[in-house]
Amino acid sequence: MLTFLCDDFNTPGMFGVLFEKLPEIQADPVLMCMVKAFLINVLGLRMEPLAQAVVEITPQVQALMDERDKARAEKNWKRADEIRDQLVKMGIDLKDKKL
Repeated sequence: MLTFLCDDFNTPGMFGVLFEKLPEIQADPVLMCMVKAFLINVLGLRMEPLAQAVVEITPQVQALMDERDKARAEKNWKRADEIRDQLVKMGIDLKDKKL
């Protein structure tokens, strides 16, 4: 890990090695404490779970989602795309499922 950090603070490379060696790190409690201390004290990362975002689906949004599902089922891709774009403008990012 130190090699990557000395390379102009190459944190992506350092995290790649960290994840590659994760099973070894987890198997050694002393090493795990050292890595955790490094992440906290050197990189300034907090080791706290992230708060989960609460998503509220209003009746209007649900109606649009239902209409889009119907358009997709009917293979009306133009309408489905229009509704998706409308939802994106409302700040809603949909993940499509297979039909």
